[in-house]
Amino acid sequence: MNARAPRNRTITLSDAERELYDSRLLSLDGPVQLDAILDRTIHQNTLRILDFLPPRFADLIFVDPPYNISKQFRGNTFTARSLEAYEEWLAGWLPQLGGLLKPNGSLYMCGDWRSSAAIHRLAQRHFIVQNRITWEREKGRGAKANW
Repeated sequence: MNARAPRNRTITLSDAERELYDSRLLSLDGPVQLDAILDRTIHQNTLRILDFLPPRFADLIFVDPPYNISKQFRGNTFTARSLEAYEEWLAGWLPQLGGLLKPNGSLYMCGDWRSSAAIHRLAQRHFIVQNRITWEREKGRGAKANW
């Protein structure tokens, strides 16, 4: 493991903390009731378990899907595609989240600036879009210094 930069604020769990959080992990293999997932962390591919979650249970859903760039992460590969194809990929699962939200629930979704148009187009067809937040990271994600 590489040495951390002096300003790196990544949280490191103690063995006791890791044991505590591991005890809350859950894997789903079929539909569940709310009490089965309350105060638990579902540790699976979200796209594979959307059909297992109870309807209208969530006050907040926070999603951070792969940005529309070619990247490998822990054995998974996402390949960049056209904006239209990315929107089509999102359309395969994003609308389903609406059925999981409580009537006054909120959806927060991360995305890069290049894909934000596709995200917005799709989101406005299925949700009430109240805000979009965009910021510029001057040094960029790959900056080696000045963090």
